[in-house]
Amino acid sequence: MLEKVESDLSDYSFIKSYRDGLSKSSTFRDQQFPEGDYGSFGRTKKELITLFENIAPSTLASPNATEFLKKAFLLLI
Repeated sequence: MLEKVESDLSDYSFIKSYRDGLSKSSTFRDQQFPEGDYGSFGRTKKELITLFENIAPSTLASPNATEFLKKAFLLLI
C-alpha cells in the first residue's frame, strides 16, 4: 500500500485529478472522506477537505511528503 501512495504522490497529474474530484464531486468527497472526527486535522469532513485543498500540489509531490508518510505508516504497523 505504501508503494502505491508513493507512486501517486510522485504523479502530479494524479494529485491534480484527485483535488479536482474533491472540489467538483460530492460523491467522490463522500467516498474519500467519510463523516467523522479527524482530530487535529479537522473536526469535520469539510475541515479536512479544506485543509487538503490548501496544500500546494508541489508540497504533496515533494520527497519530504513521501518520507513523512513512510514514517507515519511505520508507526501504524
